[in-house]
Amino acid sequence: MHIITLRQPAKLPFRKSTGDVVKELKAGVPYLISDSHLWLMTQDRAASAIWKVSDARGRFPQYHQQARKLLIIPAGGGYGDQILTWPVAQSLWNCNHYVDVLVEPGNEPCWQGFSWIRDIKTMPCQLAEIENYDAVVNFENVYNRDEHPDQDHPVDRMMRLVNRAPDVRVTPPPLTNSEKSDLYDSFNVSPIALYQLSASSCVRSLTANHSAQLLLKLVEHFSDWYWVALYDPFMPDNYCDTAFKLLKKLGERVILFYTPDIRKIWGLASKSKVVVAPDSMMVHVAGSMEVPCVGLWGPMDPDTRVRYYKRHVPIYHRNACAEAPCFSYHEFWPPCCPVRTVNSQAERSCLCLKEIRAEEVIAAINKAVT
Repeated sequence: MHIITLRQPAKLPFRKSTGDVVKELKAGVPYLISDSHLWLMTQDRAASAIWKVSDARGRFPQYHQQARKLLIIPAGGGYGDQILTWPVAQSLWNCNHYVDVLVEPGNEPCWQGFSWIRDIKTMPCQLAEIENYDAVVNFENVYNRDEHPDQDHPVDRMMRLVNRAPDVRVTPPPLTNSEKSDLYDSFNVSPIALYQLSASSCVRSLTANHSAQLLLKLVEHFSDWYWVALYDPFMPDNYCDTAFKLLKKLGERVILFYTPDIRKIWGLASKSKVVVAPDSMMVHVAGSMEVPCVGLWGPMDPDTRVRYYKRHVPIYHRNACAEAPCFSYHEFWPPCCPVRTVNSQAERSCLCLKEIRAEEVIAAINKAVT
């Protein structure tokens, strides 16, 4: 986390599945900004507008049990990181703290509706907005930048940083009746199963061909189900084109679907027979609602992420790669990865994911739904 001041006004664009956002920053005003967004600024034409940069560590009061007004900064990145922070925020509220959150642009919908969240602030925010808190708890880089084994579950790690034991480890989203029903009713088919074609990172995804072929087998086996195949603009290059060509032959049994309204996707998941997904938002939101889920795991050890999800069945071929788990969270292949030198991006696949077969996914689905 950093503090920046600009010599001239600047517009910062942010891309998320929920839609593009542009934040306008004033000149001469100190702002709090995440490490990742500062790095993006230095790679952009906005870099010339930067006047001062300071490391924000040590600038804010640390957590203490007597704090009344508490600001939580969840891990930067995807929606799954927000979901993993829900039980931490709820546990701290249960400790008689007033809890606000400061999130990256596009992550605000993840925090809407909770009775124990007073306010949702968005980065970059003016430094003056957060100077009145009794304590600031920064979880920005607690686990996503840890690539070494023997990790705790993120909930346990975050709570250890505030020297508290979590009284909840899984928190469901507070969905409205409309959010639960709108998409499900609009499809007008039943039963529905959800299949996420890809994670946002190619490192955590099946190849397009592998993913589509797997879905073909699932549709063939569960012939009375309708499969909603989820995709978004952050899929790897040409991923959708390849997958869509293979899936067109399935007709009405597969519904290719994208919406920026993630809360309605969660509502659809709450009414689905099963969710099949790589390490992504859908794994965590299904787990938080106790929806049956089959996780397709590659770089991450599933026990360190989904240990507390009662109806999650992981598929993880740890022995397929000598470096597993590598815990690579980024969009690029890590230096330790044996496949990083494969020339064709379309054929490059995490070795743990490459071993996944339709037969074991079918067996896992049967286990999850019973």
